This record gives sequence, structure tokens and C-alpha cells, in this order.
Amino acid sequence: MSEESAVPEPPKKGAAKKTIVEFDASASSMPDALAAAFEGELSFAPTSKPRAKKKPRTATNPKPKPVTQPETKADVEAATKPEVIDLVSPTPSSAKLDQHQRRERQISDGIRTVIRDAYHDLYSMDESRLSDLDLRFQLKVDPKENWSLVFEPPLRDQVLRQLEDQEASFNTYQEGHVYCFRCDSANCACSAPPDPLQIFSRYDSMGQPEWCELTQKLLDSQHEQIDLLYRKNPPVLNLMQFGKDLKAEQLSSYGKASKTYSLLGQVIVGYLTVPKQHLAAGYDDRRLAISFQIVETRGKGGRFRLRLNTVFHRAMLKDVDDLFLSEWAPWLQRARRLAKEQLEQIEGLARRARQDKDNKRYHQQMGKVSGVLRNLSRSLSRGDRQAHRRTQHAEQRRSGKERPVNKAFEDASVVTRDKLFVDEKENTFVVTNGHGRVHIYSKEGRHVTSFFIKKENMDHRLRTKRWQKASDDDVLALHADLQKSVTDGRESDEPAG
Repeated sequence: MSEESAVPEPPKKGAAKKTIVEFDASASSMPDALAAAFEGELSFAPTSKPRAKKKPRTATNPKPKPVTQPETKADVEAATKPEVIDLVSPTPSSAKLDQHQRRERQISDGIRTVIRDAYHDLYSMDESRLSDLDLRFQLKVDPKENWSLVFEPPLRDQVLRQLEDQEASFNTYQEGHVYCFRCDSANCACSAPPDPLQIFSRYDSMGQPEWCELTQKLLDSQHEQIDLLYRKNPPVLNLMQFGKDLKAEQLSSYGKASKTYSLLGQVIVGYLTVPKQHLAAGYDDRRLAISFQIVETRGKGGRFRLRLNTVFHRAMLKDVDDLFLSEWAPWLQRARRLAKEQLEQIEGLARRARQDKDNKRYHQQMGKVSGVLRNLSRSLSRGDRQAHRRTQHAEQRRSGKERPVNKAFEDASVVTRDKLFVDEKENTFVVTNGHGRVHIYSKEGRHVTSFFIKKENMDHRLRTKRWQKASDDDVLALHADLQKSVTDGRESDEPAG
């Protein structure tokens, strides 16, 4: 080593101090030099060769030297202070955690990501309505296989099933309404058709229901019988649609893959004619379009359900239950009842498959839902054609029930308090005989109508208190009016034939 290189130049005024560590590139001196460097030393200089002098820059390619001059005293101190890089000490956050805590943090971060992504994918990016989630996981560890760990069922499946339970508490299903993922509500303004002639068209990208007139949808779908709607007495047409088409524009983050409320398909039908006595005030057009939707939902505790949701503009009716409990459109009632029975059967078998964790059998059962849609569409088409050829009395004979008009006076004259009710809404007497026969009488003792009623329908009217139990005075008043009607020769306003 030359004397020139051995004698260091005196440091310039204001320059940062630099420590030079001299070492030979040998195995014995290298560790010591590295150790010194990790203690804060920043520069290395080999002893075998002097530092090569830099060649002067040529004038042909001059590079301007940047000049930075501190403007304040603080800048001067910062510029002259030696830089210290701590390569050994841990960060403050990790310094507080031992090995086990660091591993636990890594695991919790991974599981947290799985839970968050699953919720965002299937439900919503809006987390404001969520409370704390209490989730439990099952896993299997095999010490003999190097402590291998497996989630059983897979972690994402366990997460999704428990998220379904959480989402079920938000009551996403409401009869007659379509769930709006944008509003996170089944009772917002956009969850029901705004007009009696409109049906559900599709979900938009943000999961908001869109509505349009039935005629427009049939035109867009190039329905082969659309021209028949313009006849004087048009038939009732229907169109079947699958859920994947109704949700084609919907984003995953806005409920496209949600199982809490999953639209599997629908049959839109119209135009039906509503009897005048069932129309609410302000509605003159009796035409009505209905969307029969098959929906997969999760109830309390994640209970799996398949429902037939009857969606239409309900404000046009005085009482929805009255219309569907009456003898209106019996062919439609049969098709609707049959579809419900088929869905109940599929639901039971699919639920057992879920409990047995048999995914193959579960998907086989769910595949039958498309068959229910096709059967519903065929039943509606066939029923409407037959209704045009069948008289009302033939329809009654087909159901095996003639209207018991000729039994009205006989049943009413001997009715007791436990068989007599008062219809508070219509202000009429309801005479029953315990075998399904029902006779309606006015408060003046005039016979209005007679019909057969199913037990579940009668139970519904009693449960909702539409029919109230009559008093002893009501029984005496009805009998007195009946005797008077015999004297006046007016037992009934309705013909017996």
C-alpha cells in the first residue's frame, strides 16, 4: 500500500464524517468487517488495492453538477449528520410479539381475508349493517403426516354457510316483493311493480329490480303469440325465464351469487282480468300482470327454503287474500298450487342432502327447479285455453263441488252461535255447517251467496280476524230476519241453479 493512499486527507469543513473499515478479502477478516458494518459502519475499503481515481469528464458530454445549498440552520445540521441504518433491531410492532404470536397473526390475517372476500363476492360491499360475527371452524390435524392440517369442510364452504346464517337475520324475503340489493331492502319503492301492467324485467348491475310492461317484454322476447294480445278478447299469455338471464347484468358484489335471496327463475303471465268487486278505489283498468318467481332463501338459523313468490301491483286490490281465496281464475289457482307442492317436495329432499353434506344429491334436486318452471308455464297456457271453452258450472263440476245455494236457508235456520260469524269488513253474517259449506247473509237476512271453503282458507280468515264470532243477539237477529224473509217470499237473491 502506498503512503499516498495510507495518509487520509483531512475532512472538508461541513462534510459528513465517514468511517473507513479496511479488511483483506479473506475468510478470517470478512466476518469481523461485516460485524463492524452492522454496528453502524457504512463504508468498506479493501486494503489490497488503492481506490481508483475517477476519470475527468470530457467536455463533449458535460453533465451539470447539481448544487444543493441548505437554506436554514436545520437543513445544514441535517445535511452534515451521518446517516444511520438500523439493520438488526426489529420493528416496534414485531418487537412486542413472540414467535407464537407472530404465527397467530399470520393465520388470522389469512382467515380474515377469506371471510372478507367471501362476503364481498356474495353479498355486498356495504358492511355498515353488520355486527360482530361469531364464526366457528372445523379442521383435522394428522400428526403422523408431518402434522398436516385440512379444513373439513373446506374453509370457504364453512365461511359461506355461517355468513348465510348472518344474512338470514335481515329478512330478505317478503311475499309480493323482489329483494333490492342496492337498497338492501325488500320493502323499498323499487321492490314492487309501480303499475298493474308491469312485470319484473331483470336486475341491473347494482342489484336493483327493473320493471317493464308485459307487452314490451313479450315483444323483446319475440313471443310467437304476441299478436293475439291485440284481439278483442285476448288470451292470457306467459313467458318462462331462467335466473341466469334475469341476473346477467348483476355484479357479484351486489348479490348475483347470493343464496340469502337467489332468484332461480320466473314465469310472467297476463293480462288477467280482476273482478270489479275486488278493485281498490281509483282503479278502472281491470287488467293485471303477474310475475311468478321461484326464489331460494335462507331463513332464521340458515334454514334453506324454496318459495313461489307471486309478484304484482297489489295496491289495485282491496284485499289480496280475498282475491286468491275466491273462485277467481281457478285454472291459475291450480297451476300455482301445483308449483308450490312441487317446490315443497324438492325443498325437503334438498334440505336432507345438505344435512348429509351430499353436494351431488343436493344439486340433483335443485336441478328439478327448471322442471317446475316449465310445468307452471304449460299449466297456465293449458288452463287459459280450457277456460275459454269451459263454462263456470263445468269448472265447478271439474273440482267436484257444486255451489250449495239450495242448502242456504236450511243451514241458516238452524245455525248455532259456534257456527255463525260476522264479516266485519263486508258487514255480513257468515253461516257455516262444519262441512265446508258457507252461506253469506246480509244484516237484513237477505241471502248473498254460497260456496264451499277449504279448512285452511277458513282458518286464515278466523286467524286474521276477518271473521269474528257472533253473539247470541246476532243469532236471534238472523233467525228473526229469516222468518221475515219467508213471510215476504224472499229467501234468496241468488238463483239455485
